[in-house]
Amino acid sequence: MNFQVVVKAIIIDEKDNLLIVKRSENDKINPERITVPGGFINFGEKPKDAVKREVKEEINLDVEITKVTSVWTSIIKEEDLQIIGINYLCKPLTKNILLNDELSEYL
Repeated sequence: MNFQVVVKAIIIDEKDNLLIVKRSENDKINPERITVPGGFINFGEKPKDAVKREVKEEINLDVEITKVTSVWTSIIKEEDLQIIGINYLCKPLTKNILLNDELSEYL
């Protein structure tokens, strides 16, 4: 069995708006799925650093982490994979959203 750790950013602005994104149709993982920014932790990377990096890479925002909101797991039997996920509540520190190629839009 293989394990991977995923981090997700629950980004809520000062007006209590939640930022969600739509994965592009060409994305390898969950094409066209509505989700929140995030991704896999690199080897040796701290989870908090990973969530900040993923948000910057995917939507070009800097964020402040407020707290962990939940920890979850998902098992993909056909890939012999267990994913451990950590969701972080974040505040945006910048406002200029610029999507990378993994995403097609944001709401």
